[in-house]
Amino acid sequence: MGKSLIKIIVFIVVILTSLAMKAQNVYFSYTDSTNGTYSLNDVRRMTFNNNLMNLEMNDGTNYQWNINNVVSFRYNEVTGIGEVIKGLNGLDVKLFPNPNSGSFQLAYKLPKETHIEVSLYSTDGKLVKTLYTGQQNLGEQKINVILSEIPKGIYTCYIEAEGFSVNKKMIVN
Repeated sequence: MGKSLIKIIVFIVVILTSLAMKAQNVYFSYTDSTNGTYSLNDVRRMTFNNNLMNLEMNDGTNYQWNINNVVSFRYNEVTGIGEVIKGLNGLDVKLFPNPNSGSFQLAYKLPKETHIEVSLYSTDGKLVKTLYTGQQNLGEQKINVILSEIPKGIYTCYIEAEGFSVNKKMIVN
C-alpha cells in the first residue's frame, strides 16, 4: 500500500472520528515547512481526486492540496477513538466478488435517507462509468452491476453520500 493511500485512509478516519466526536481542529504540516489548522466543525465536505484532497467548508471556502505535500497531521481529540471507529464505518461498503469478471454487487448500509452516487474510475483517475445516482432510503442497500464491456484491470469504485465517501479497489480479470 502506497504512502499516499495510507495518508488518505488515516486522514478519512481522523476526519470521520473527529466529526463524530465534535473535535475542534486538525493540524497539518506541509513539505514547504508551512502549517495549517482547520476546524472540523466547519468542514461541509471532503473529496479526493487522484492525489488531490479538497476540503469544502460550511462558509463556502475551499482548500485543495496534494496529499504528497502533507508531512504530518494531528488532531486535538484523544479519548474514546477506538469505540467511535468501531461504530462509525461510514457506509460500511462491501464489494463482491473481488476480483470479478465485470459483474459484482455493492452492499452498504446508509445511516439516513440520502442522495448517493456510485462511480467507477480507472487507475489514472478517469471516470469509466457512473453506476448509480439517486436518493436511497435509510438502511441496507444493494446494487448489482454488470459491465461486460469493461477491460481487465484495476479500478476504483467511488461511493459518495451526504457526509460520507468510500473508495473500493476492484480487480476485473
